[in-house]
Amino acid sequence: MEKNPYSLLLEKDFKHQTDKEAEYYRDMVVANGDHIELLKHNVYELQGQLQAAYVRISQLNEALQVEVADHKATKSTIDKLIVIIDQLNEALDNV
Repeated sequence: MEKNPYSLLLEKDFKHQTDKEAEYYRDMVVANGDHIELLKHNVYELQGQLQAAYVRISQLNEALQVEVADHKATKSTIDKLIVIIDQLNEALDNV
Protein backbone atom coordinates (compact mmCIF):
# COMPACT_ATOMS: atom_id res chain seq x y z
CA MET A 1 0.00 0.00 0.00
CA GLU A 2 1.39 3.32 -1.07
CA LYS A 3 1.48 6.23 1.33
CA ASN A 4 -0.24 9.34 0.31
CA PRO A 5 2.06 12.30 -0.55
CA TYR A 6 0.53 14.42 2.18
CA SER A 7 1.40 11.84 4.86
CA LEU A 8 4.97 11.64 3.51
CA LEU A 9 5.20 15.42 3.76
CA LEU A 10 3.87 15.30 7.33
CA GLU A 11 6.44 12.64 8.24
CA LYS A 12 9.24 14.77 6.76
CA ASP A 13 7.95 17.85 8.60
CA PHE A 14 7.65 15.86 11.82
CA LYS A 15 11.20 14.49 11.42
CA HIS A 16 12.48 17.98 10.60
CA GLN A 17 10.65 19.41 13.64
CA THR A 18 11.99 16.62 15.86
CA ASP A 19 15.51 17.26 14.60
CA LYS A 20 15.12 20.97 15.29
CA GLU A 21 13.88 20.26 18.82
CA ALA A 22 16.73 17.85 19.45
CA GLU A 23 19.22 20.46 18.22
CA TYR A 24 17.56 23.09 20.44
CA TYR A 25 17.85 20.88 23.51
CA ARG A 26 21.46 19.96 22.67
CA ASP A 27 22.25 23.67 22.42
CA MET A 28 20.57 24.21 25.81
CA VAL A 29 22.63 21.44 27.39
CA VAL A 30 25.85 22.87 25.97
CA ALA A 31 24.93 26.39 27.08
CA ASN A 32 23.98 25.18 30.56
CA GLY A 33 27.20 23.17 30.72
CA ASP A 34 29.19 26.32 29.95
CA HIS A 35 27.16 28.22 32.53
CA ILE A 36 27.79 25.52 35.14
CA GLU A 37 31.53 25.58 34.43
CA LEU A 38 31.55 29.37 34.80
CA LEU A 39 29.71 29.08 38.12
CA LYS A 40 32.14 26.41 39.33
CA HIS A 41 35.05 28.68 38.44
CA ASN A 42 33.42 31.63 40.23
CA VAL A 43 32.81 29.53 43.36
CA TYR A 44 36.44 28.39 43.30
CA GLU A 45 37.66 32.00 43.07
CA LEU A 46 35.31 33.16 45.81
CA GLN A 47 36.48 30.36 48.12
CA GLY A 48 40.05 31.52 47.57
CA GLN A 49 39.09 35.10 48.34
CA LEU A 50 37.27 33.95 51.48
CA GLN A 51 40.33 32.05 52.70
CA ALA A 52 42.52 35.10 52.04
CA ALA A 53 40.04 37.23 53.99
CA TYR A 54 40.21 34.82 56.94
CA VAL A 55 44.01 35.05 56.92
CA ARG A 56 43.87 38.87 56.78
CA ILE A 57 41.33 39.03 59.61
CA SER A 58 43.60 36.82 61.71
CA GLN A 59 46.58 39.08 61.00
CA LEU A 60 44.58 42.20 61.89
CA ASN A 61 43.33 40.61 65.12
CA GLU A 62 46.90 39.77 66.12
CA ALA A 63 48.02 43.34 65.37
CA LEU A 64 45.09 44.69 67.37
CA GLN A 65 45.98 42.53 70.36
CA VAL A 66 49.55 43.86 70.25
CA GLU A 67 48.24 47.45 70.09
CA VAL A 68 45.86 46.84 73.00
CA ALA A 69 48.66 45.34 75.09
CA ASP A 70 50.93 48.29 74.27
CA HIS A 71 48.16 50.73 75.14
CA LYS A 72 47.53 49.01 78.48
CA ALA A 73 51.24 49.09 79.30
CA THR A 74 51.48 52.77 78.35
CA LYS A 75 48.37 53.62 80.37
CA SER A 76 49.76 51.78 83.38
CA THR A 77 53.03 53.72 83.10
CA ILE A 78 51.16 57.03 82.78
CA ASP A 79 49.00 56.18 85.79
CA LYS A 80 52.15 55.48 87.84
CA LEU A 81 53.70 58.73 86.70
CA ILE A 82 50.55 60.64 87.71
CA VAL A 83 50.74 59.14 91.20
CA ILE A 84 54.41 60.15 91.48
CA ILE A 85 53.64 63.70 90.25
CA ASP A 86 50.80 63.98 92.76
CA GLN A 87 53.14 62.84 95.53
CA LEU A 88 55.76 65.35 94.45
CA ASN A 89 53.16 68.14 94.37
CA GLU A 90 52.06 67.22 97.89
CA ALA A 91 55.65 67.21 99.02
CA LEU A 92 56.20 70.65 97.47
CA ASP A 93 53.02 71.96 99.09
CA ASN A 94 54.29 70.80 102.49
CA VAL A 95 57.62 72.54 102.13
